[in-house]
Amino acid sequence: MILLLRERATPEQLELMLQQHKFYIKTAVDIERRVLVGGGDLHYD
Repeated sequence: MILLLRERATPEQLELMLQQHKFYIKTAVDIERRVLVGGGDLHYD
């Protein structure tokens, strides 16, 4: 599950992103566009 967020993540969204890895969430942030992408399995997702 990969989510693109433009606002704070809700607890439900965090749970969805945690389904891939039980102990951490992979994220990428674009500060200029104010976008966070979380989830995924591989580093290039």
